[in-house]
Order: sequence, then structure tokens, then C-alpha cells
Amino acid sequence: MKRNNPVLLELILVTLFFAVSAGITLRVMYAAHEMNAKSRAETLALLEMENLAEAEKSGLQAGESGSQYTVYYDASFHRSDAGENRIDVSIVRKRFGAGDLFDIELAAYRFGQRIGALKTAKYIAGAES
Repeated sequence: MKRNNPVLLELILVTLFFAVSAGITLRVMYAAHEMNAKSRAETLALLEMENLAEAEKSGLQAGESGSQYTVYYDASFHRSDAGENRIDVSIVRKRFGAGDLFDIELAAYRFGQRIGALKTAKYIAGAES
């Protein structure tokens, strides 16, 4: 005669339930961690783009020509010589009869993927043509 022990079967089912629950919980926690890392990078990139834009706007002079450059950052968005994060800055000068308009475009990249952009402009009246 074969007997099935209900306690053993219940133990197996409970163990299976907790194993599946743990797997689902780990996936959810990992997804939350990735979302947090992406959000943090986007926030830090936006703050750095705002800082760069303000610095550029305050330093522009009438008659200056445009420029392009790249600033590199480490994982915590601290400036470095080379890193996985970067912000490309492009300044384009447009001449008008009464002055110059500087279009400033900034684009942030994380691991080569664009994560944000910021556009601003500054008009300087009375610039010489």
C-alpha cells in the first residue's frame, strides 16, 4: 500500500510558493533599482546642463563666435577627463542688425544613449557687425 503524506505535500507546495514569490520580488526590486539609477542620471544630467547653460550665458560677449565642446562625467556626474557620461554643448551665433543672438544647445548622454536635452538662448544688443 502506498500512502501520501499530506503534510509533506503541503510543505512542498509552500516551498514552491515562496520560491516563486522570491523570484518575482527579486525581479521587481531589480527593475526598481534600474529605474532609480536612470532617474538619478537624468536628474544629475539636467542639473549639470543647467549649470553649463548659465555659465555659458553669463560668459558670452558681443562679437564672439559660436563654439562646440564636450564635457565628460563619471557615474556620479562629477567632471572627469573621460567617462561614461557626457554633455555636448553647441553655441551658434546669429547676427542681427541690432545685436547677436546666441543659441545654446546641450545634450546629455549616458553610455552613449541620449538621456536629455536643453535649449536656451541669449540676446546681446548693440553688437558690432
